[in-house]
Amino acid sequence: MSGRIPAVISSAVEGLVDEAVAKRLISEAGGNPGPVFGKNGKPHLKQRIKGYNQAARITPWLVLLDLNHEFDRSPPLRWAWIPRPSPTSLT
Repeated sequence: MSGRIPAVISSAVEGLVDEAVAKRLISEAGGNPGPVFGKNGKPHLKQRIKGYNQAARITPWLVLLDLNHEFDRSPPLRWAWIPRPSPTSLT
Protein backbone atom coordinates (compact mmCIF):
# COMPACT_ATOMS: atom_id res chain seq x y z
CA MET A 1 0.00 0.00 0.00
CA SER A 2 1.38 3.37 -1.05
CA GLY A 3 -0.26 5.37 1.75
CA ARG A 4 -1.77 7.71 -0.84
CA ILE A 5 -5.20 9.06 0.00
CA PRO A 6 -7.57 8.79 -3.00
CA ALA A 7 -8.72 12.11 -4.42
CA VAL A 8 -12.30 13.08 -3.68
CA ILE A 9 -13.93 13.70 -7.05
CA SER A 10 -17.19 15.62 -7.33
CA SER A 11 -19.46 14.93 -10.26
CA ALA A 12 -22.42 16.34 -12.16
CA VAL A 13 -24.79 14.04 -14.02
CA GLU A 14 -28.11 14.00 -15.91
CA GLY A 15 -29.96 11.52 -13.71
CA LEU A 16 -29.91 8.78 -11.10
CA VAL A 17 -28.53 6.04 -13.37
CA ASP A 18 -25.72 8.38 -14.41
CA GLU A 19 -25.00 9.02 -10.74
CA ALA A 20 -24.36 5.31 -10.17
CA VAL A 21 -22.16 5.14 -13.27
CA ALA A 22 -20.14 8.21 -12.23
CA LYS A 23 -19.53 6.83 -8.75
CA ARG A 24 -18.40 3.51 -10.19
CA LEU A 25 -16.06 5.18 -12.73
CA ILE A 26 -14.49 7.31 -10.03
CA SER A 27 -14.00 4.29 -7.74
CA GLU A 28 -12.57 2.15 -10.55
CA ALA A 29 -10.10 4.93 -11.38
CA GLY A 30 -8.88 4.91 -7.77
CA GLY A 31 -10.74 8.01 -6.65
CA ASN A 32 -13.19 8.60 -3.85
CA PRO A 33 -16.67 9.65 -5.08
CA GLY A 34 -17.67 13.01 -3.64
CA PRO A 35 -20.86 15.02 -3.94
CA VAL A 36 -23.01 14.44 -7.04
CA PHE A 37 -24.77 17.46 -8.53
CA GLY A 38 -27.33 17.88 -11.27
CA LYS A 39 -29.65 14.90 -11.64
CA ASN A 40 -32.18 17.15 -13.41
CA GLY A 41 -31.40 16.48 -17.07
CA LYS A 42 -29.07 17.86 -19.71
CA PRO A 43 -30.49 21.43 -19.86
CA HIS A 44 -29.86 21.76 -16.11
CA LEU A 45 -26.24 20.61 -16.57
CA LYS A 46 -25.69 22.96 -19.48
CA GLN A 47 -26.91 25.94 -17.42
CA ARG A 48 -24.44 25.12 -14.66
CA ILE A 49 -21.43 23.87 -16.63
CA LYS A 50 -19.47 27.12 -16.21
CA GLY A 51 -19.76 26.80 -12.44
CA TYR A 52 -18.58 23.18 -12.51
CA ASN A 53 -15.65 24.25 -14.70
CA GLN A 54 -14.75 26.96 -12.17
CA ALA A 55 -14.95 24.44 -9.32
CA ALA A 56 -12.57 22.17 -11.27
CA ARG A 57 -9.85 24.80 -10.77
CA ILE A 58 -9.79 23.76 -7.10
CA THR A 59 -10.89 20.12 -6.92
CA PRO A 60 -11.29 17.25 -9.43
CA TRP A 61 -14.64 16.94 -11.22
CA LEU A 62 -16.36 14.50 -13.56
CA VAL A 63 -19.31 15.60 -15.70
CA LEU A 64 -21.20 12.71 -17.26
CA LEU A 65 -23.96 13.09 -19.84
CA ASP A 66 -25.44 11.38 -22.89
CA LEU A 67 -24.63 12.63 -26.38
CA ASN A 68 -28.25 11.97 -27.52
CA HIS A 69 -27.30 12.25 -31.21
CA GLU A 70 -26.41 15.93 -30.80
CA PHE A 71 -22.75 15.11 -31.35
CA ASP A 72 -21.12 11.98 -32.71
CA ARG A 73 -18.25 12.17 -30.20
CA SER A 74 -17.69 13.78 -26.82
CA PRO A 75 -14.84 16.23 -27.69
CA PRO A 76 -17.01 18.46 -29.93
CA LEU A 77 -19.69 18.66 -27.21
CA ARG A 78 -17.06 19.47 -24.61
CA TRP A 79 -15.62 22.29 -26.72
CA ALA A 80 -19.12 23.62 -27.49
CA TRP A 81 -20.08 23.74 -23.81
CA ILE A 82 -16.67 24.70 -22.38
CA PRO A 83 -14.61 26.70 -24.88
CA ARG A 84 -12.17 27.70 -22.10
CA PRO A 85 -11.70 24.66 -19.86
CA SER A 86 -10.15 24.89 -16.44
CA PRO A 87 -6.36 24.52 -16.69
CA THR A 88 -6.65 21.39 -14.54
CA SER A 89 -9.24 19.68 -16.78
CA LEU A 90 -8.42 16.62 -18.81
CA THR A 91 -9.11 16.93 -22.52
